[in-house]
Amino acid sequence: MAVKTVMVRLATKEDVPAIRQIMQEAFSFYAMKVGISTPGAVQALEETCADIEKQLDEKIVYVAECDGVVAGSVRLEVMSDGTVYFSRFGVLDAYKGQNIGDQLMEAVDDFMHHHGYECLSLHTAASLLSLIRFYYAKGFVIVSSDAPRGYTRAMLCKYYEGVQVKYAVGGSW
Repeated sequence: MAVKTVMVRLATKEDVPAIRQIMQEAFSFYAMKVGISTPGAVQALEETCADIEKQLDEKIVYVAECDGVVAGSVRLEVMSDGTVYFSRFGVLDAYKGQNIGDQLMEAVDDFMHHHGYECLSLHTAASLLSLIRFYYAKGFVIVSSDAPRGYTRAMLCKYYEGVQVKYAVGGSW
């Protein structure tokens, strides 16, 4: 198999339909694996192209382009407390296993280092071991869990240089 060229870059308005397709694939799989069938329970599946276009102005949105195809995306939101929230991470099914997720994570790490942010957080279904393992391999740890949406979600954080860990499973120290 030929090596594919992957470029991670900031998303543009032209990428919006592809980002929506990625979200539909990734979060349909997420909902199925977690057993979520309630309409509206997975917000990513409810997003319109207009919603995504608005987020281009409100968040940092990266896409991974593989040989000209937008194959993955992720969004970052700088929170008022100085942390960064990681969301809407997904890769098209046809491109899974080609390290696109790894390259998106590298871009996020570069962003965090470049801007001096010290804590990256995210939520994911606690029952999706493949995602939990992926995030652990990238340096995240579980800091809490909750179930406000009818399934257990784990909150994971990744701490960058110079940060004293303030959380442990079950709450703050």
